[in-house]
Amino acid sequence: MARVETEASSLAGLDPVSRVLGCFTEEKAKELRRKTAEGSAFHDLMYHSAIAARLASDVSGPVEKR
Repeated sequence: MARVETEASSLAGLDPVSRVLGCFTEEKAKELRRKTAEGSAFHDLMYHSAIAARLASDVSGPVEKR
């Protein structure tokens, strides 16, 4: 409940557009960067694992030299 009151009091000084759309605080920016970094690491890991699995399962045979 205290958090809601704090957010309400912090929004009181903003113009009506900011109150409707919300505001991008430093805390929200840090959280977004953290979540993006976590998501990127997971995506990179899965992407490279998929490539490695495809290369490992390639059964087309040895490459012939010309």
